[in-house]
Amino acid sequence: MALFTSAKNTFGRPQKLGQTMHRAGLVQQMQRAMSSEALEGYDATQVELMKENLIVCDEQDNVVGKCSKKEGHLRSFLDKENSLPHRAFSCFLFNEKNELLLQRRSSHKITFPNMWTNTCCSHPLYVKEEMADGPIPFQGVKTATVRRMDYELGLKNLFEEDLNMVSKILYRANTDEKWAEYELDFILFAKKHSDEFYFKANENEISHTEFVTRENILDFLETEVNTGESEITPWFNMILQTKLFGWWDHIIQTGELPPEDTSGHITNYIQGPDAIDAEKIPSIVEFKKRSIR
Repeated sequence: MALFTSAKNTFGRPQKLGQTMHRAGLVQQMQRAMSSEALEGYDATQVELMKENLIVCDEQDNVVGKCSKKEGHLRSFLDKENSLPHRAFSCFLFNEKNELLLQRRSSHKITFPNMWTNTCCSHPLYVKEEMADGPIPFQGVKTATVRRMDYELGLKNLFEEDLNMVSKILYRANTDEKWAEYELDFILFAKKHSDEFYFKANENEISHTEFVTRENILDFLETEVNTGESEITPWFNMILQTKLFGWWDHIIQTGELPPEDTSGHITNYIQGPDAIDAEKIPSIVEFKKRSIR
């Protein structure tokens, strides 16, 4: 297993070697955890993607090592006391009308299938180009976002320079009895004119797409939930109910993306003053009733 053993991690913050090796031992546990657990019955393409290596980090975003996508989402490991998160990203793409592109995850997805979420959600991989931090801030995560936006939506002219990394969040949520998320999630925003991009959803990843306005997003999601057509992914629901409208107002009022957050701050949705229980987060109906829109 490849590990970082230098005095600094990939984003330049000091890190003690002994601490790194201690955490690395936990990563080795992750890699062994339920390694024979079956994936029978799932879509073959999605099963293959579960072999990708993700970037395991601690709760302060210090890189510790790697694990497969499968190992990083098994509750049999994540329910353990010393489990570790992995890096992820959530991208929000707006058009010239300040409409946000949403996607509904396909039925083929292993985690959170058939749920509405933001434009694109995935992971930077444990490869050099997606772990780098230069020449632009958060280069690696932005490179991963561009890769997945192409893979999921067929977007060919979205570039790293189009993206602003506006926040990092730490959250935990269960899919079912077998799978879960424990992620340090980079939130990225982009805005492109409709004439600048053409997209066609990868049906193995996405079943539907929809542009929504600030005014109608809650109505749209409420209808989808009330008709029994779909639910909403927990990370999108958390962002929607805490941060999204403030960022959206900034875009509408200034015509610019929210500024990049280079402070290193991480909003911790697991514990502390910002904690949100993913199992108890208010429904869209409840949130809509108490929202000031």
